[in-house]
Amino acid sequence: MKIIKPPRINNGETIGVIALSIPITECKEEVIQKGYRILKNHGLKVVEHPQCRKIYGHSAGTIEDRVRAIHEFFENKEISCIMTFWGGYNSNQLLEYINYDLIKRNPKIFIGFSDTTSLLLGIYKKTGLITFMGPSVISFAKPDFFEYTWSSFSDTCVKPKKKTVIGTPKYYADDAFYLRKDDEHRKIKKNDGVRVFRVGSARGKIVAANIETLGSVIDTPYCPSFIGRILFLEGSEETNTAQLHHYLTGLRQQGVFSKIKGIVFGKFATNSGFNKADRLEDVLEDILKGLNIPVLYDVSFGHTDPIATIPIGTSCLIDTKTRKIQISRSVI
Repeated sequence: MKIIKPPRINNGETIGVIALSIPITECKEEVIQKGYRILKNHGLKVVEHPQCRKIYGHSAGTIEDRVRAIHEFFENKEISCIMTFWGGYNSNQLLEYINYDLIKRNPKIFIGFSDTTSLLLGIYKKTGLITFMGPSVISFAKPDFFEYTWSSFSDTCVKPKKKTVIGTPKYYADDAFYLRKDDEHRKIKKNDGVRVFRVGSARGKIVAANIETLGSVIDTPYCPSFIGRILFLEGSEETNTAQLHHYLTGLRQQGVFSKIKGIVFGKFATNSGFNKADRLEDVLEDILKGLNIPVLYDVSFGHTDPIATIPIGTSCLIDTKTRKIQISRSVI
């Protein structure tokens, strides 16, 4: 498969916002506008597709509405980057209706995380276009915005570097602030850095996904090969320890872990429930038994903040000795 690198997004160019599962009307308007304002403050323009505010049952419009939004923004020459507003549960509905030839003819940055990763994987598999697991608009709209989220996105998509390292920001937040009455601040914690579960080093192309979403794509025409890949996985803050163990066991039994060269896990939110009596390390020991591959965890991506930008389909090196994750070359 020929790899297609999308053009970078330059200062003054436009991000097109779409919502592929949940309508953005479920979010406070001031929060929506904060996300747009921060992107604009960093020199970009923002256009919201009308589909974002459509409501059809539990979705942001019909399947046709959501697919049309994708097609229109890929064809629109004024849009340099397509960013989802947030995730949800039903992005995989769209995979069989997308015009992948249209996307190949109009390559551009397509970015999001969580449920959106089904489309990131599908578009990459069907077109060869490098897609990006990284911030959605909601990542910029939360209280106490972390500048690292922007700098990682910028280093990858705006002012791309020949080589980038997924770093360790000094602080992070993983609290369910949206469940509190005083939801205008975060509980900031010191970041103790990347942790090593199993030692070694490996190089391979990146496949990145949300754990709960990946299972819905495996064994479909929209799932890339796992052979020789470095797998990046992140979990939703709404998924508890038992459920995460369930999903990860499924990936093991589907043969995913036996095919890859290494794994990188994002941080799991406090709300997931891992603690001294119910440890993430025990889950990893179970799902990875018999496998001798390097494994890093507590990396800053996924459903905690800040969030790194990870290009799907490009080569990376992971090294547990230095605890570094290096994207090997410019992806733009």
